Amino acid sequence: GGTAGSAAIGAVTTAIGSSAAPSVSLTTTADLSIVVGTLAAQGTFSVTPSPTQTLIASVQTSGAASANVTGASERLSAVQTPAGAVAAGYALDASGAWAAMAIEVKEP
Repeated sequence: GGTAGSAAIGAVTTAIGSSAAPSVSLTTTADLSIVVGTLAAQGTFSVTPSPTQTLIASVQTSGAASANVTGASERLSAVQTPAGAVAAGYALDASGAWAAMAIEVKEP
């Protein structure tokens, strides 16, 4: 079997909060899926992915402190099999408002 195009996207979930530990949970719908997480946090932070995740990228805006945003993305370090619950989490060096999203990418 396999998937391509929009059929490659499985479960998608979002979360918002205010803390130094942003996290979003997702339940995959297929074996051998990869989970990709994204984060946007209000402020300038150092971002560390959870131990089961690999950081893909981290970026920060500059300018007035109240308008700064930190963004990051990560992926699950191993494929998720069998299908089930996973969490995409980060550690920030300080507490702040954030929004996070996790996306399941099914095996091709």
